Amino acid sequence: MDRLTARDPGFAAGVRAAIRGEVRESEPLARYSTYRIGGPATVVVRHGAVRGHGLEKGARVRASGDEVVLEGFRGPVDVETERSAVRLVPAGAISAGVRVNATHGAIELEVPAGSRFELQASAEHGQISADVLGLSATQMSTGKLAGTLGGGGNLVALTTTHGDVRLHGAAEVAQKTP
Repeated sequence: MDRLTARDPGFAAGVRAAIRGEVRESEPLARYSTYRIGGPATVVVRHGAVRGHGLEKGARVRASGDEVVLEGFRGPVDVETERSAVRLVPAGAISAGVRVNATHGAIELEVPAGSRFELQASAEHGQISADVLGLSATQMSTGKLAGTLGGGGNLVALTTTHGDVRLHGAAEVAQKTP
């Protein structure tokens, strides 16, 4: 069974009134199921939020209109957003590539201990802050930061227009959280 149909004609109207985002009627569920994902998850959302947890093989996300939060991920991450803030909290040390491109939204990345990567960050019409122990800046200018962490590794590219880029060490985040 790959379709869920409500017989009450007011069901879809009630769902639309209760949630933000697009509601589709008679939509096959197979392409949205996250049960037993064997590879990277691919998510496309228009006018709604994306919240992912425990994505062991990484994720590819295209979203607009609300926040994107990926917690407990491993593997490569590729996010493109419009009018959306992005918050990334890896399950462990960053060892795969991370790419985020946001328009009209901030980007926040928690950096766990043991992470190794090359950083390229850009914030046009915004600011960049990096509170990560051991991050060695190789280039800094207004709205741009390049550097290495842990001797380098895969590329972490964080680019936003009309938003800020914030990198926090995992220890710093834990100390600020009550």
